[in-house]
Amino acid sequence: MRKALACSPALDTSIANPSSLIGSLITNRQSRIPYPVSRIGRYWLVHNVPIEPALDLHAFAPHDVSSVVEEYVRLAHEAGLREVRLIHGRGIGVQRGIVQNALERHPLVVEFYDAPESHLGATVAILRS
Repeated sequence: MRKALACSPALDTSIANPSSLIGSLITNRQSRIPYPVSRIGRYWLVHNVPIEPALDLHAFAPHDVSSVVEEYVRLAHEAGLREVRLIHGRGIGVQRGIVQNALERHPLVVEFYDAPESHLGATVAILRS
């Protein structure tokens, strides 16, 4: 069962029964759940993120950000990108911390830093070649 939801023009989102998930989503080794996903009742909200040099994370719930960043970095590396910009916003720094913790653990990230023009609102990651 798959239903499309209109979320935003830049984000393709759909609801799927976990047994019918197909495509290039990888499986989280610990929970065996495809990600990036969110759970709504007995259904999963699957996020199909376009692979571009920048990703705005405002569309994602804080508990989804870490898995979204991990998957996005992997797919960006596969697409040949060597530098990506993750826009998390300034706020009080919670999203920034989540993003930078995910980047610190990711094996494809060589280094990352706060984008100077965004005043702590975005992080730039340099990926392995």
